[in-house]
Amino acid sequence: MTSPADDTLRMLQAGGYVAAVAVPVAVACGLVARWRFGTLCPRWRMPPFVWPGLAVFGVFLTYYFLALLASIAIPIADRLGLYQAIYPNGFPTPPAGGTDEDARQVAFSLKAYWLGLVWMPLFLIAAGVVRVRVFDSPPDWRTELRQFPRTIALGTLGWATFGVLAVAIHVGLVFLFDALGWPITEHALARMGANGDGVGGVLITLSACVCAPLVEEFLFRGLLVPWAVGHKKRWYRPWCLLSAAAALALLGGLKADGSFNSPAIVFVLVLAAGAYLIQRAGPRWPKFPARTALAVWSSSALFAAAHSAVWPTPVPLFVLALGLGYLAARTRSWAAGAVTHILFNAVSTVWVFLRG
Repeated sequence: MTSPADDTLRMLQAGGYVAAVAVPVAVACGLVARWRFGTLCPRWRMPPFVWPGLAVFGVFLTYYFLALLASIAIPIADRLGLYQAIYPNGFPTPPAGGTDEDARQVAFSLKAYWLGLVWMPLFLIAAGVVRVRVFDSPPDWRTELRQFPRTIALGTLGWATFGVLAVAIHVGLVFLFDALGWPITEHALARMGANGDGVGGVLITLSACVCAPLVEEFLFRGLLVPWAVGHKKRWYRPWCLLSAAAALALLGGLKADGSFNSPAIVFVLVLAAGAYLIQRAGPRWPKFPARTALAVWSSSALFAAAHSAVWPTPVPLFVLALGLGYLAARTRSWAAGAVTHILFNAVSTVWVFLRG
Protein backbone atom coordinates (compact mmCIF):
# COMPACT_ATOMS: atom_id res chain seq x y z
CA MET A 1 0.00 0.00 0.00
CA THR A 2 1.38 3.42 -0.92
CA SER A 3 1.50 6.30 1.55
CA PRO A 4 -1.41 8.78 1.91
CA ALA A 5 0.87 11.61 0.77
CA ASP A 6 1.75 9.81 -2.46
CA ASP A 7 -1.89 8.97 -3.11
CA THR A 8 -2.88 12.59 -2.50
CA LEU A 9 -0.35 13.86 -5.03
CA ARG A 10 -1.63 11.35 -7.57
CA MET A 11 -5.21 12.43 -6.85
CA LEU A 12 -4.28 16.07 -7.48
CA GLN A 13 -2.58 15.05 -10.70
CA ALA A 14 -5.61 13.03 -11.79
CA GLY A 15 -7.91 15.93 -10.98
CA GLY A 16 -5.75 18.23 -13.06
CA TYR A 17 -5.96 15.92 -16.07
CA VAL A 18 -9.74 15.69 -15.84
CA ALA A 19 -10.12 19.44 -15.27
CA ALA A 20 -7.96 20.21 -18.30
CA VAL A 21 -10.56 18.48 -20.48
CA ALA A 22 -13.79 19.20 -18.58
CA VAL A 23 -13.41 22.87 -17.64
CA PRO A 24 -12.94 24.34 -21.16
CA VAL A 25 -15.92 22.32 -22.41
CA ALA A 26 -18.02 23.44 -19.43
CA VAL A 27 -17.11 27.11 -19.94
CA ALA A 28 -18.14 26.91 -23.60
CA CYS A 29 -21.40 25.18 -22.66
CA GLY A 30 -22.03 27.75 -19.93
CA LEU A 31 -21.69 30.60 -22.41
CA VAL A 32 -24.13 28.88 -24.75
CA ALA A 33 -26.57 28.35 -21.86
CA ARG A 34 -26.34 32.01 -20.83
CA TRP A 35 -26.96 33.09 -24.39
CA ARG A 36 -29.89 30.72 -24.84
CA PHE A 37 -31.62 30.96 -21.46
CA GLY A 38 -30.28 34.18 -19.99
CA THR A 39 -29.10 32.38 -16.85
CA LEU A 40 -27.08 29.29 -16.04
CA CYS A 41 -29.23 27.98 -13.18
CA PRO A 42 -32.90 27.22 -13.83
CA ARG A 43 -35.62 28.25 -11.42
CA TRP A 44 -36.18 25.86 -8.54
CA ARG A 45 -38.50 23.06 -9.62
CA MET A 46 -39.64 19.98 -7.77
CA PRO A 47 -38.63 16.66 -9.36
CA PRO A 48 -41.50 14.99 -11.26
CA PHE A 49 -43.22 12.11 -9.51
CA VAL A 50 -43.49 9.45 -12.20
CA TRP A 51 -42.81 6.12 -10.49
CA PRO A 52 -45.20 4.89 -7.77
CA GLY A 53 -43.77 3.31 -4.65
CA LEU A 54 -44.36 -0.28 -5.69
CA ALA A 55 -42.61 0.35 -8.99
CA VAL A 56 -39.64 1.95 -7.23
CA PHE A 57 -39.34 -1.10 -5.00
CA GLY A 58 -39.62 -3.37 -8.03
CA VAL A 59 -36.90 -1.52 -9.93
CA PHE A 60 -34.47 -1.77 -7.02
CA LEU A 61 -35.35 -5.43 -6.48
CA THR A 62 -34.72 -6.08 -10.17
CA TYR A 63 -31.41 -4.23 -10.02
CA TYR A 64 -30.05 -6.27 -7.11
CA PHE A 65 -31.49 -9.49 -8.54
CA LEU A 66 -29.68 -8.86 -11.82
CA ALA A 67 -26.50 -8.08 -9.89
CA LEU A 68 -26.88 -11.40 -8.07
CA LEU A 69 -27.44 -13.20 -11.36
CA ALA A 70 -24.31 -11.55 -12.75
CA SER A 71 -22.29 -12.97 -9.85
CA ILE A 72 -23.82 -16.41 -10.36
CA ALA A 73 -23.06 -16.22 -14.06
CA ILE A 74 -19.31 -15.79 -13.43
CA PRO A 75 -18.58 -19.55 -13.14
CA ILE A 76 -20.62 -20.17 -16.29
CA ALA A 77 -18.64 -17.54 -18.19
CA ASP A 78 -15.47 -19.12 -16.85
CA ARG A 79 -16.45 -22.56 -18.17
CA LEU A 80 -17.31 -21.10 -21.56
CA GLY A 81 -13.85 -19.58 -21.76
CA LEU A 82 -15.07 -15.99 -22.14
CA TYR A 83 -12.61 -14.52 -19.67
CA GLN A 84 -9.75 -16.55 -21.04
CA ALA A 85 -10.46 -15.00 -24.44
CA ILE A 86 -10.25 -11.51 -22.92
CA TYR A 87 -7.22 -12.22 -20.73
CA PRO A 88 -5.25 -14.95 -22.56
CA ASN A 89 -2.25 -14.39 -20.28
CA GLY A 90 -4.25 -14.56 -17.05
CA PHE A 91 -5.97 -11.96 -14.93
CA PRO A 92 -4.13 -8.81 -13.80
CA THR A 93 -2.54 -9.28 -10.40
CA PRO A 94 -2.00 -6.82 -7.56
CA PRO A 95 1.36 -5.03 -7.36
CA ALA A 96 4.27 -6.54 -5.50
CA GLY A 97 3.35 -7.40 -1.95
CA GLY A 98 -0.22 -8.40 -2.78
CA THR A 99 -1.63 -11.58 -1.30
CA ASP A 100 -3.44 -14.47 -2.96
CA GLU A 101 -6.66 -13.08 -1.49
CA ASP A 102 -5.96 -9.74 -3.21
CA ALA A 103 -5.54 -11.58 -6.51
CA ARG A 104 -8.82 -13.45 -6.04
CA GLN A 105 -10.69 -10.24 -5.22
CA VAL A 106 -9.22 -8.46 -8.23
CA ALA A 107 -10.19 -11.35 -10.52
CA PHE A 108 -13.73 -11.51 -9.12
CA SER A 109 -14.17 -7.72 -9.46
CA LEU A 110 -12.99 -7.73 -13.07
CA LYS A 111 -15.26 -10.64 -13.96
CA ALA A 112 -18.27 -8.93 -12.34
CA TYR A 113 -17.49 -5.65 -14.09
CA TRP A 114 -17.35 -7.35 -17.49
CA LEU A 115 -20.81 -8.80 -16.89
CA GLY A 116 -21.97 -5.41 -15.63
CA LEU A 117 -21.11 -3.86 -18.98
CA VAL A 118 -23.86 -6.07 -20.41
CA TRP A 119 -26.62 -6.06 -17.80
CA MET A 120 -26.39 -2.40 -16.69
CA PRO A 121 -27.31 -0.95 -20.12
CA LEU A 122 -30.04 -3.58 -20.48
CA PHE A 123 -31.38 -2.56 -17.07
CA LEU A 124 -31.61 1.11 -18.10
CA ILE A 125 -33.29 0.22 -21.39
CA ALA A 126 -35.82 -2.01 -19.60
CA ALA A 127 -36.60 0.76 -17.09
CA GLY A 128 -37.17 3.19 -19.95
CA VAL A 129 -39.54 0.77 -21.66
CA VAL A 130 -41.52 0.32 -18.42
CA ARG A 131 -41.82 4.08 -17.95
CA VAL A 132 -43.10 4.58 -21.49
CA ARG A 133 -45.32 1.50 -21.85
CA VAL A 134 -46.61 1.00 -18.32
CA PHE A 135 -46.76 4.52 -16.89
CA ASP A 136 -47.30 6.30 -20.21
CA SER A 137 -44.72 8.95 -19.29
CA PRO A 138 -42.08 9.14 -22.02
CA PRO A 139 -39.04 11.32 -21.28
CA ASP A 140 -39.04 14.73 -22.93
CA TRP A 141 -35.93 14.19 -25.03
CA ARG A 142 -36.41 17.43 -26.93
CA THR A 143 -36.22 19.46 -23.72
CA GLU A 144 -33.30 17.40 -22.44
CA LEU A 145 -31.32 18.03 -25.63
CA ARG A 146 -32.17 21.72 -25.49
CA GLN A 147 -30.89 21.78 -21.91
CA PHE A 148 -27.70 19.89 -22.83
CA PRO A 149 -25.27 22.87 -22.62
CA ARG A 150 -26.72 23.87 -19.26
CA THR A 151 -26.49 20.25 -18.07
CA ILE A 152 -22.79 20.02 -18.95
CA ALA A 153 -22.00 23.38 -17.34
CA LEU A 154 -23.95 22.69 -14.13
CA GLY A 155 -22.62 19.15 -13.87
CA THR A 156 -19.03 20.33 -14.19
CA LEU A 157 -19.67 23.13 -11.69
CA GLY A 158 -21.07 20.55 -9.29
CA TRP A 159 -17.95 18.42 -9.70
CA ALA A 160 -15.70 21.45 -9.09
CA THR A 161 -17.54 22.26 -5.84
CA PHE A 162 -19.04 19.42 -3.84
CA GLY A 163 -17.16 16.81 -5.86
CA VAL A 164 -13.86 18.40 -4.87
CA LEU A 165 -15.16 18.79 -1.30
CA ALA A 166 -15.91 15.06 -1.15
CA VAL A 167 -12.39 14.23 -2.33
CA ALA A 168 -10.92 16.62 0.25
CA ILE A 169 -12.94 14.94 3.02
CA HIS A 170 -11.78 11.51 1.87
CA VAL A 171 -8.13 12.60 1.82
CA GLY A 172 -8.48 14.14 5.27
CA LEU A 173 -10.04 10.96 6.67
CA VAL A 174 -7.28 8.81 5.14
CA PHE A 175 -4.60 10.96 6.81
CA LEU A 176 -6.51 10.90 10.10
CA PHE A 177 -7.00 7.13 10.05
CA ASP A 178 -3.36 6.61 9.10
CA ALA A 179 -2.17 8.81 11.98
CA LEU A 180 -4.42 7.02 14.49
CA GLY A 181 -3.57 3.57 13.16
CA TRP A 182 -7.17 2.80 12.26
CA PRO A 183 -7.80 0.31 9.42
CA ILE A 184 -8.80 1.57 6.00
CA THR A 185 -10.60 -0.70 3.56
CA GLU A 186 -9.15 -0.46 0.08
CA HIS A 187 -11.05 -1.37 -3.05
CA ALA A 188 -9.76 -4.40 -4.94
CA LEU A 189 -9.19 -2.42 -8.13
CA ALA A 190 -7.30 0.25 -6.20
CA ARG A 191 -4.93 -2.46 -4.98
CA MET A 192 -4.53 -3.65 -8.54
CA GLY A 193 -3.51 -0.23 -9.84
CA ALA A 194 -2.77 -0.14 -13.54
CA ASN A 195 -1.27 -3.63 -13.64
CA GLY A 196 -2.76 -5.46 -16.57
CA ASP A 197 -3.35 -4.73 -20.21
CA GLY A 198 -5.24 -2.18 -22.23
CA VAL A 199 -8.36 -4.33 -22.21
CA GLY A 200 -8.58 -4.03 -18.44
CA GLY A 201 -8.15 -0.28 -18.69
CA VAL A 202 -11.04 -0.01 -21.13
CA LEU A 203 -13.17 -2.10 -18.79
CA ILE A 204 -12.46 0.07 -15.76
CA THR A 205 -13.10 3.26 -17.73
CA LEU A 206 -16.42 2.14 -19.21
CA SER A 207 -17.65 0.61 -15.96
CA ALA A 208 -16.62 3.42 -13.60
CA CYS A 209 -17.12 6.42 -15.87
CA VAL A 210 -20.19 5.43 -17.90
CA CYS A 211 -22.27 2.50 -16.63
CA ALA A 212 -22.06 2.99 -12.85
CA PRO A 213 -22.77 6.77 -12.81
CA LEU A 214 -25.74 6.47 -15.17
CA VAL A 215 -27.33 3.57 -13.31
CA GLU A 216 -26.73 5.02 -9.85
CA GLU A 217 -28.04 8.47 -10.79
CA PHE A 218 -31.14 6.93 -12.32
CA LEU A 219 -31.77 4.87 -9.18
CA PHE A 220 -30.90 7.28 -6.39
CA ARG A 221 -31.65 10.69 -7.87
CA GLY A 222 -34.04 9.80 -10.70
CA LEU A 223 -36.25 7.48 -8.61
CA LEU A 224 -35.66 7.89 -4.90
CA VAL A 225 -35.54 11.68 -4.53
CA PRO A 226 -38.93 12.28 -6.23
CA TRP A 227 -40.45 9.29 -4.47
CA ALA A 228 -39.19 10.35 -1.04
CA VAL A 229 -40.51 13.90 -1.56
CA GLY A 230 -43.92 12.48 -2.45
CA HIS A 231 -46.83 13.99 -0.54
CA LYS A 232 -46.69 15.53 2.94
CA LYS A 233 -48.77 12.63 4.26
CA ARG A 234 -46.05 10.23 3.11
CA TRP A 235 -43.70 11.37 5.90
CA TYR A 236 -42.46 7.81 6.45
CA ARG A 237 -40.82 7.42 3.01
CA PRO A 238 -37.44 8.96 3.96
CA TRP A 239 -37.39 6.69 6.99
CA CYS A 240 -37.86 3.69 4.72
CA LEU A 241 -34.69 4.76 2.91
CA LEU A 242 -32.82 5.24 6.18
CA SER A 243 -33.92 1.78 7.34
CA ALA A 244 -32.62 0.32 4.08
CA ALA A 245 -29.37 2.23 4.62
CA ALA A 246 -28.99 0.66 8.06
CA ALA A 247 -29.60 -2.79 6.59
CA LEU A 248 -26.94 -2.26 3.90
CA ALA A 249 -24.48 -0.99 6.50
CA LEU A 250 -25.05 -4.13 8.55
CA LEU A 251 -24.61 -6.36 5.50
CA GLY A 252 -21.45 -4.48 4.55
CA GLY A 253 -20.02 -5.30 7.96
CA LEU A 254 -20.22 -9.06 7.43
CA LYS A 255 -16.80 -10.49 6.58
CA ALA A 256 -15.93 -13.63 4.67
CA ASP A 257 -14.48 -15.23 7.81
CA GLY A 258 -17.75 -14.79 9.70
CA SER A 259 -16.64 -11.76 11.73
CA PHE A 260 -18.56 -8.49 11.84
CA ASN A 261 -17.24 -4.93 11.75
CA SER A 262 -19.47 -2.11 10.53
CA PRO A 263 -18.48 1.43 11.50
CA ALA A 264 -20.86 2.54 8.76
CA ILE A 265 -23.85 1.61 10.92
CA VAL A 266 -22.80 4.29 13.43
CA PHE A 267 -22.57 6.77 10.58
CA VAL A 268 -26.08 5.84 9.40
CA LEU A 269 -27.45 6.33 12.93
CA VAL A 270 -25.91 9.80 13.02
CA LEU A 271 -27.55 10.56 9.68
CA ALA A 272 -30.89 9.32 11.06
CA ALA A 273 -30.57 11.88 13.88
CA GLY A 274 -29.92 14.55 11.26
CA ALA A 275 -33.02 13.46 9.34
CA TYR A 276 -35.09 13.83 12.51
CA LEU A 277 -33.85 17.40 12.95
CA ILE A 278 -34.69 18.23 9.32
CA GLN A 279 -38.18 16.82 9.74
CA ARG A 280 -38.69 18.87 12.90
CA ALA A 281 -37.49 22.01 11.13
CA GLY A 282 -40.35 21.86 8.60
CA PRO A 283 -43.19 23.13 10.86
CA ARG A 284 -40.93 25.75 12.49
CA TRP A 285 -39.68 27.32 9.24
CA PRO A 286 -42.45 27.15 6.64
CA LYS A 287 -40.22 28.54 3.87
CA PHE A 288 -37.64 25.80 4.40
CA PRO A 289 -38.15 22.99 1.81
CA ALA A 290 -38.08 20.33 4.49
CA ARG A 291 -39.61 17.52 2.42
CA THR A 292 -37.18 18.03 -0.45
CA ALA A 293 -34.23 18.35 1.95
CA LEU A 294 -35.27 15.20 3.80
CA ALA A 295 -35.65 13.30 0.52
CA VAL A 296 -32.16 14.33 -0.60
CA TRP A 297 -30.71 13.55 2.85
CA SER A 298 -32.25 10.08 3.17
CA SER A 299 -31.46 9.03 -0.41
CA SER A 300 -27.88 10.23 0.14
CA ALA A 301 -27.66 8.10 3.28
CA LEU A 302 -28.76 5.05 1.30
CA PHE A 303 -26.27 5.86 -1.47
CA ALA A 304 -23.46 6.11 1.09
CA ALA A 305 -24.49 2.90 2.85
CA ALA A 306 -24.48 1.05 -0.47
CA HIS A 307 -20.70 1.60 -0.48
CA SER A 308 -20.20 0.75 3.19
CA ALA A 309 -18.03 -2.30 2.47
CA VAL A 310 -15.15 0.11 1.71
CA TRP A 311 -14.68 2.28 4.80
CA PRO A 312 -14.48 5.33 5.22
CA THR A 313 -15.77 5.86 1.66
CA PRO A 314 -19.42 6.35 2.79
CA VAL A 315 -18.57 9.64 4.53
CA PRO A 316 -17.32 11.59 1.47
CA LEU A 317 -19.84 9.83 -0.76
CA PHE A 318 -22.65 11.12 1.45
CA VAL A 319 -21.39 14.67 0.89
CA LEU A 320 -21.19 14.01 -2.85
CA ALA A 321 -24.71 12.58 -2.85
CA LEU A 322 -26.08 15.68 -1.11
CA GLY A 323 -24.80 17.78 -3.98
CA LEU A 324 -26.14 15.34 -6.57
CA GLY A 325 -29.54 15.39 -4.88
CA TYR A 326 -29.54 19.18 -4.84
CA LEU A 327 -28.82 19.22 -8.58
CA ALA A 328 -31.66 16.77 -9.19
CA ALA A 329 -34.10 18.87 -7.17
CA ARG A 330 -32.91 22.13 -8.72
CA THR A 331 -32.94 21.03 -12.36
CA ARG A 332 -35.80 18.51 -12.17
CA SER A 333 -33.52 15.97 -13.83
CA TRP A 334 -30.73 13.59 -12.90
CA ALA A 335 -28.73 14.46 -16.03
CA ALA A 336 -26.54 17.19 -14.47
CA GLY A 337 -25.82 14.92 -11.51
CA ALA A 338 -24.77 12.19 -13.93
CA VAL A 339 -22.19 14.57 -15.43
CA THR A 340 -20.88 15.36 -11.95
CA HIS A 341 -20.77 11.67 -11.08
CA ILE A 342 -18.95 10.80 -14.32
CA LEU A 343 -16.27 13.43 -13.70
CA PHE A 344 -15.91 12.38 -10.06
CA ASN A 345 -15.37 8.76 -11.06
CA ALA A 346 -13.07 9.82 -13.90
CA VAL A 347 -10.67 11.34 -11.36
CA SER A 348 -10.66 8.11 -9.36
CA THR A 349 -10.11 6.09 -12.55
CA VAL A 350 -7.15 8.21 -13.64
CA TRP A 351 -5.80 7.92 -10.07
CA VAL A 352 -5.96 4.12 -10.30
CA PHE A 353 -3.95 4.20 -13.54
CA LEU A 354 -1.38 6.61 -12.07
CA ARG A 355 -1.08 4.47 -8.95
CA GLY A 356 0.16 1.47 -10.91
